[in-house]
Amino acid sequence: MDNTINPETTNEIGPTGASHQTRQMETDTVTEEREVLIQRAGEANTVGDARKVIDQIYEHKKMYQGDEGVSALDAALARLEGMVG
Repeated sequence: MDNTINPETTNEIGPTGASHQTRQMETDTVTEEREVLIQRAGEANTVGDARKVIDQIYEHKKMYQGDEGVSALDAALARLEGMVG
């Protein structure tokens, strides 16, 4: 039996104990969440809808503070807050 490690199939474990593949899936999920929030912000037509999305954006920003991608939500948040007044 060959015990050679194939680097193409090795799932490297990082300092947090998560594999690169797991970290990438988490990143993809967070990115998808942001895209959905931006889409919802664009589709909000009522003050009630806007308030719901504002709350969701603030919750997302709180959970992922320090993540550079959070700033992508700022323009959508500003538009919604302008709509609500």
